[in-house]
Amino acid sequence: MKNLIILAFTLFLFPLSSCITKRGRDVQQTPEPLSFVIRKNGERLNDNVTNNLKLYYFKNGNKNYSFQYTSVVPTISYYTLEDKTIVQQFSVYIANESATGIKDYYLEYPNGDVDNIQVDYQKFDYDEAVKDPCYCFFKLIEVKFNGVRASYDQEIKKNIYRFDKLN
Repeated sequence: MKNLIILAFTLFLFPLSSCITKRGRDVQQTPEPLSFVIRKNGERLNDNVTNNLKLYYFKNGNKNYSFQYTSVVPTISYYTLEDKTIVQQFSVYIANESATGIKDYYLEYPNGDVDNIQVDYQKFDYDEAVKDPCYCFFKLIEVKFNGVRASYDQEIKKNIYRFDKLN
């Protein structure tokens, strides 16, 4: 009798759980983190520069170095790909900030230089998220670096944006 109850309970929960996931996974915040590499004259910036980048944005006239939903600083993380390329990655919190109206972000370099990154995310409710191919709550629409639409770095085999620094 105990096994029959467990079986009936499992059969009841199985259809509910299959409605929650798609292809065996939950709806994601974003399909993938916003990752990028900064190059100048074709070469990646050195680690002393990239490890000390700061990201900020303006909200209600105030300069913010961390996102509204976290106190994590810095908001740029780093990781190394198989070919030893170091890649910067924005916190997923940028998606929520962008989707709620903040599209301009600023990269501050250790020497005081500043570059502009425009990030445009679209926010979905649950019903929209499960219907969209990204299967996510925040879909990345466009990224620009200093006003130029960013594209993926062709030297890297993953979806990593390439930002070409001019000065």
